Amino acid sequence: MHLVGLLLSIVVGLIPTVIYGGFVNWLDQHEKEPWWLLTLAFVWGTVPAAAIALVAQWVLDIPTTWVFSGASLAYEILGSGVWAPITEEVAKGLGVVIILLLARREMDSVLDGIIYGAMTGLGFALTENVLYFGTALAEDGWGSWAIVVLLRTIPFGLNHALFSGLTGAGHRGNGVPASKSLGQIRCSPCRTGSGNGLAQDPQPGCGARASQLLDDLRQLSL
Repeated sequence: MHLVGLLLSIVVGLIPTVIYGGFVNWLDQHEKEPWWLLTLAFVWGTVPAAAIALVAQWVLDIPTTWVFSGASLAYEILGSGVWAPITEEVAKGLGVVIILLLARREMDSVLDGIIYGAMTGLGFALTENVLYFGTALAEDGWGSWAIVVLLRTIPFGLNHALFSGLTGAGHRGNGVPASKSLGQIRCSPCRTGSGNGLAQDPQPGCGARASQLLDDLRQLSL
């Protein structure tokens, strides 16, 4: 069952990735990017970026757990709304910077930066999706698995590509140093965090949740 679920999770993760990747490549109608650079961007997001973000979140979780051990809501918001977007977008954005350093002549327009950033985001999303799919299946069964697959591949399927694409858009041509792309990386976590923080609990009652968060912080200050 677990092997079947894992294989199926990989397949359903790959299908939208291929479709979205083809769409991203289609955007550049005049000067197609080299396949080896597009592959490098995708692989960076799939393995190194995912690993860097995972390790960084694990390290940051240690002090977060110690400080917010009695404040579950504050812990969730800080973890998913702050640490996750920072680590993920920095890790993915490094891939864009590496490509800029390796092949500056190939990244000679805003659209090129968007394409390379989006490919990095698609690679990251593939790894993250497979992990989420497997976790949903192992913990809650096929029903939960189907819901998670539906949500993460269709309405939110382009999230990581969009955020990383905006990071890539920070490049403005050959005359701009790579530090500009690094500056754009600092903005990208804000976009991811705004979604992660609001997605912690889809139940209504934002006022009550805000009150709970204030109570948690007040308890920590005592």
